[in-house]
Amino acid sequence: MAFAQLKMFIAKYDKTIGLCIAAVLIFFIGWQTGHIMSPYYASSQIVFEDRTCNTCPSSVGTPESLQELREGTKSPDTGAVSGTSDSRGTYVGSKNSTLFHHYSCSSAKSIKLENQVWYASYDAAVTAGRSPSSCTQKLPR
Repeated sequence: MAFAQLKMFIAKYDKTIGLCIAAVLIFFIGWQTGHIMSPYYASSQIVFEDRTCNTCPSSVGTPESLQELREGTKSPDTGAVSGTSDSRGTYVGSKNSTLFHHYSCSSAKSIKLENQVWYASYDAAVTAGRSPSSCTQKLPR
């Protein structure tokens, strides 16, 4: 009985069913053609290189030593992390500004060499009458 009802349904809507099947096939053929023709389909793989940033505290050391820093079982080695801070200081300000920045801040890197004023510590910069920048305030002292 169900087969007879299905046969009647198909006979009644045969044109509509045929158009729907054709539309679905055209959609999938167009989608596959667009996928193959895309310039991203044949593009090269993304390769991540293992590079370390000497001035970035988060990228210095082995994963084990970073885990120890995160857990608090190891104190940070400021000499290895600082890169440039051991000879000039840890904080830098400009002769043309009242702010000072940690050496790793992006703002600190934009200060011209002839305008740089270096401070050994946070307190030394504050004592000199300078205010910490917003990126320096976020860092632990």
